[in-house]
Amino acid sequence: MPPTLMGRQNGVVSQALTWRDCLAKIGTKVDLVTPWETYEWDSYDAIHAFGIGHYLGMIPLLRARGAKKIVLSPIYDSNRGNFLASAISHLSLPIGEMRTTMATMRATLPYIDTILVRSDFEARKISSIFTIGQEKIVKVPLPVRFAPEELCQGVTKDPICSHVSILSASIKNVDRLIQAAIKYQFPLHLAGRIGEEGFRKRLDSITRAHKNVVYEGHLSEENLKKLYARSRVFALPSLMEGVGLVALEAAAHGADIVITERGGPKEYYGSLARTVDPENIDDVGTSVMGFLEGKTFQPALSERILNNFSLNATAERLLRVYRNEAERPDVPQIGTQSL
Repeated sequence: MPPTLMGRQNGVVSQALTWRDCLAKIGTKVDLVTPWETYEWDSYDAIHAFGIGHYLGMIPLLRARGAKKIVLSPIYDSNRGNFLASAISHLSLPIGEMRTTMATMRATLPYIDTILVRSDFEARKISSIFTIGQEKIVKVPLPVRFAPEELCQGVTKDPICSHVSILSASIKNVDRLIQAAIKYQFPLHLAGRIGEEGFRKRLDSITRAHKNVVYEGHLSEENLKKLYARSRVFALPSLMEGVGLVALEAAAHGADIVITERGGPKEYYGSLARTVDPENIDDVGTSVMGFLEGKTFQPALSERILNNFSLNATAERLLRVYRNEAERPDVPQIGTQSL
């Protein structure tokens, strides 16, 4: 996968490590590729790449070295229009390495056996942008990394709404969530890293002026589970989101979910969550208040999450992909087109 400065805080890294762990639990040997080692590429049953980047230029070389099966999880979350994204994927000059990362992916596609997506939304995006048919795309939803030992039935919850993310990231839309909490006066508990000093100062000022907005800090996994377990509501009104793993984890721990209407996250909940326009503060605020005032989809929601998005279920789905036994999502068959 492409290099990152964030390590395990990066969503792509987190997904890859979670999948590595769930495969290892059912007895599958998984190696993490590093530039400091030498590999016999033809010895692997499958090579799985993550993310879109110029590093994909090595995929044809892997095929030349005898790679048996190559799988790609592009992790494409953008709301960019399909026509514009497709145009960007054609931006490549015939000399040198002068191409966009999207163009590198397009050039790599003939050497990739299977593309994995996490939602029907992502499947439609990838299919349309890169003119890929149904025969090459498989959906494998993300699992919850950790879940309660038993279903959250009859658990007493604190009347709070929680949110976890890199709080200063603009796509997480935390400023509007805070505005909704101030306007509707619901208790909002924020947790996660703060990447910008300016946002930290602004948040400090807000928490001093509005006692219903609380910053819990960057939590350990154990304390994160405790926050999930006591939250009546979890809100993720992102401007752009692929899955929103933190919301899935909160749902598994018995929280009701307010989720963005944009992208693929809403597919994971069926009709058991409130989807909102992330730019509409009133939509976010009234949705949170509805759950705090008594509406709930629990415990049916936690049952859905734990039954459909467990680590074991994901491991079995991945093995079917590697064995060419996976079912394809319902995406349109698209012919070749040029721009």
